[in-house]
Amino acid sequence: MELGKYRFFDEFKKKFTKVQRKDGRWNFKDEKGKILSKEWFSEVYDFREGFARVQRDDDKYNFIDIEGKFLSDEWFEDAWNFREGFAIVQRDDNKYNFIDIEGKFLSDEWFENVRDFKEGFARVQRDDWKWNFIDIKGKLLSEQWFENVRDFNEGFARVKRDYWKWNFIDIKGKLLSEQWFRDAWNFNEGFARVQRGDMLWNFIDKNKNFLSDVWFKYVYDFKEGLARVETDDKKYNFINRKGKILSDVWFKFASDFREGFAKVQRYNDKWNFIDKEGKILSDVWFKQVFSFREGFARVQRRDMLWNFIDKNKNFLLDVWIKFAWDFREGFAKVQRNDDKWNFIDKEGKILSDVWFKRIWDFDEGIAKVQRDDKMYNFINKKGKFLSNIWFINVSDFNKGISKVQRYDKRYNFINRKGEFLFDEWFKCLDDFKEDFANELKLLRLL
Repeated sequence: MELGKYRFFDEFKKKFTKVQRKDGRWNFKDEKGKILSKEWFSEVYDFREGFARVQRDDDKYNFIDIEGKFLSDEWFEDAWNFREGFAIVQRDDNKYNFIDIEGKFLSDEWFENVRDFKEGFARVQRDDWKWNFIDIKGKLLSEQWFENVRDFNEGFARVKRDYWKWNFIDIKGKLLSEQWFRDAWNFNEGFARVQRGDMLWNFIDKNKNFLSDVWFKYVYDFKEGLARVETDDKKYNFINRKGKILSDVWFKFASDFREGFAKVQRYNDKWNFIDKEGKILSDVWFKQVFSFREGFARVQRRDMLWNFIDKNKNFLLDVWIKFAWDFREGFAKVQRNDDKWNFIDKEGKILSDVWFKRIWDFDEGIAKVQRDDKMYNFINKKGKFLSNIWFINVSDFNKGISKVQRYDKRYNFINRKGEFLFDEWFKCLDDFKEDFANELKLLRLL
């Protein structure tokens, strides 16, 4: 059977598609159906930054470009995808280096271990297990080699001198602080968490200034300009970029900020939200709350019923319901007392006249639903079903396609317009895959 004669095939075309022959060997095919390489391989991998890894029968690796040319005359014991213009390659002696897009090795030295480039630097390890960084010109960052190093983030990388001694190094190879720390974390929003020898925590900025005069039992990364801090007696608050504590009240627990608000818990176990000015959102304290998503947060009353609250402390629903989920793509799942499910929009309107046994979140405008008879369909944001046919089984959409099974247990693919990919329905149909044209196998009912 030739797949090309079927409708909607154009929807799945990509620049290059992996193809497999009957003998199990692989190649690439372009949009016009032209095979990329004269040589067929035991395995091929997706293109990254203009090159794809290919593997020969002897398990050696190389790279192929979009014109079908090999990157290197040398074949390698192993190879990784390109990242920031370089790919890791491994020789037969288990030594590592980087290769660029012209097929040149980055360094004359081959290393015991290496990591991918990030922010222009890659981690490299010598035979003595010490670590350093190498830049895109093949130059080592520091004259000093370290016990351990981490990737660069916001212009700094963590380096470990010896047991429990951490610092930061910048892109010029300079250490940030004269003080070495028991522990340290990556920079985030301009600050990094550091721990002293007495186990207490603070933040350090990129000018090696500590954020607070007070050292805390624990601190958390900055989110939306504020970071959680925890005291010895397990009280929580927030600190801003100027080192000021957000609230006069300390809480039993607090979460990170999201969409301008953070969850806070009082010592009577009631929950509310706090904004970036330290103001509590609602006059009502709740049994349980969840973080804001798409402008609304789920809240639960003492009677176990649920509603949504907006950032102006208005409740979305006049009637509190049995259960609710977060908003996704403008709709949230809600459950009635009879355990039936539906969707609600941001105006509090129910999407469908039909209430369902089970529903799934919206994904690119379509959600899966199940009736009481356990039959499946999809619904769009206008409340219309994707198909007039209800199915005994459906898969999630993948690349715009779902595999569906009819009442007679035969299969087809359906797209987001409700169109079936094939005129025929099949007894057996493999799952849809990215390299659709070649890995899709169909068995007709004889």
